[in-house]
Amino acid sequence: IVLTVAALAGLWLSEHHRFTMAWLGVLVVSIPLYLPKTLSVLANECERRTRSGLIQYLFAELRELISPLSLAMMALLLAVTANIGMNTLVGSFESTLKQWLEQRLHADIYVSPAQGEIANVESALEQFDGVETVYKQYYVEDNLKGLPTLLGTKDKDTLEQTMVFKSHLDNFWQRFYQGQLVAISEPTAVKLGLSLDSELELDAIPNKTLRVGAIFHDYGSPNGEVLLAPKLWHESGFTNLPTSLGIKVSGDPDLVYNQLRKQLNLHPSQLYDQAQIKSIALDIFSQTFAITRALNGVTLMVAVIGLFSACFMLLDARKAAIARLYALGVSRRKLMIMVIGQIVALVSFTLIIALPLGAMVGYVLTDIVTLRAFGWSLSYLWSWSDALSIAAITILVAVVATLIPLWRLVSRPVVSSLQSEVL
Repeated sequence: IVLTVAALAGLWLSEHHRFTMAWLGVLVVSIPLYLPKTLSVLANECERRTRSGLIQYLFAELRELISPLSLAMMALLLAVTANIGMNTLVGSFESTLKQWLEQRLHADIYVSPAQGEIANVESALEQFDGVETVYKQYYVEDNLKGLPTLLGTKDKDTLEQTMVFKSHLDNFWQRFYQGQLVAISEPTAVKLGLSLDSELELDAIPNKTLRVGAIFHDYGSPNGEVLLAPKLWHESGFTNLPTSLGIKVSGDPDLVYNQLRKQLNLHPSQLYDQAQIKSIALDIFSQTFAITRALNGVTLMVAVIGLFSACFMLLDARKAAIARLYALGVSRRKLMIMVIGQIVALVSFTLIIALPLGAMVGYVLTDIVTLRAFGWSLSYLWSWSDALSIAAITILVAVVATLIPLWRLVSRPVVSSLQSEVL
C-alpha cells in the first residue's frame, strides 16, 4: 500500500519523463504484491457461491495452491501488463500518426530539388501541363531558448489545410495573417512551457514581441517549430526561395510524376508522391517498434515457461491427492476437468488484475510519458482484440502446461500414486 500510494503521488507530481517512468516502475512492482491475498479472496468468494461438492473442493484446494504458484502468477501478471501496456502505446501511436499524415499531406506530389535549382524548378512547375496548384513552404533553422527550432511559413492554402490544431485563439487566422500571432508546434509548447497568448521573442525578428495564437500537433520531430504569416516572413527579410514544393495535379498523378522526372531531370530521392511518403513513414514506424514487439514476445514467453514449470512440478507433488479422489469414485474425466479448471480459474483471476493494470500502464505511457518526453499528445486507443488474444493465449498455455503432466498422472495405476504419499 505504501509503494502504491507513493507511486501514484509521484506520477501526479513528477514533471520529467524519466521520473514518471521511475514512479510507473514502482507502481508496477507494487501491484503484484497484492496478488496472493487477492487470489485467496476471489477463490473464497467463488467457493461460497457454489453448491456442487466437487466445485467447492476445487476452490478450497485452489486456496492451498495459491502459495506455491504465487511467484509464477506474479511473473505472469507483470508479463501480461507489460505486453498490454506496450501494445496500447504502439497502437495509439500508429493510429494517431495515420490520422495526422492524412491531414498533413495535402499535395499529390512533393518536390525537394537542390537549393541551387529550386528557383528554376518552381518557375517550370508554374507552366507545367497537369499541374493545377503549386504549394510552397519556407524554413530556416533557428534556436529558441536553447531548443533547436525550425522557423518558417507556407502559402495560405497549405497553412489552412495542413495545420492540425491542438488549440487556438479566437479569430486566429485573421490576426495571424496580420502578423500579430504565430503558431507553434506542440513540442515547442511542452519543452518551453508556452501556452496560448504567451509572449515570444525571436532572435531572427529583433525588437518585435509576438504572441502564441495556436498550438498545432507535430509528430515529425521532437524539436521546435514556429510558423509565421507569409506577410511577416517577407517583411522580416527572410529568403524568398522555398525549401520544398508541393503540387496538386489535375490528371493522373503517376503520369505527372513520370513526366516531372524526365523533363526536370529530378532524382527519385527529390520527388515523392503522397502514397510513397505515407508508406515510408509507416515503414519507419514499424521498424522502430519491431524490437518492442519482439521483447514483448520474449517477456511473455519467459512467464509462460515459468508457469509451465510450476504447473508441472505442482501436479507431480499432488499426485497422491488426485489419486485419493479417483479412489473415492471421481471419474478421470471429472478429475481432469477439475484440475484444469483450477489452473484456468487461477490464471483468469490473475488476468482480471493484469488487464486493467496493463490499460493503466498504456495510458501513462501514451498520455503522460510520450507527451513529457517528445511533446507529442497521442489519442489513447484501447484494443479489446489485442487484450483478449493475449488472455486467450495465456489461458491456452496454462491448460497445455497442466494437461500434459495430468494425463500422465491419471493414466498411471492408482495404487502407485497412493504409495508415493507413503514413500
